[in-house]
Amino acid sequence: SFPVSLLFIDLDGFKAVNDTLGHKAGDALLKAMVREVKAIIRRYDIFVRMGGDEFVILLPDTDYGSGAAFGERVFKAVSTISVAECTRQDTGLSISASIGVAELDAGETLQDLIKKADTRMYEAKRRKK
Repeated sequence: SFPVSLLFIDLDGFKAVNDTLGHKAGDALLKAMVREVKAIIRRYDIFVRMGGDEFVILLPDTDYGSGAAFGERVFKAVSTISVAECTRQDTGLSISASIGVAELDAGETLQDLIKKADTRMYEAKRRKK
């Protein structure tokens, strides 16, 4: 069997953009984030919005180490997004991402994997604060 990893991504600063600049600005930001991520994922990776500002990327044939390295690439890509540019509004707001990485263990379900990555995302978010 081949390894499978999953990234759980939560956008930091997104709520402030929505609350301050409006939902249209938030939508523009989500679209920019999706474009950035789509530019770096492989064609067989599965990239899904879980809701709000949470996303997962399922990475087939990817062990934990490679998944973590890919998570760094996603983090950098998201960090390059200019809120002012993509919302066409003069603002000092910015976004970044908290990312949890998990590798599927034998006997685990997809739900287990998502839960594990979600928990790690919250750990990453706590470390930032």
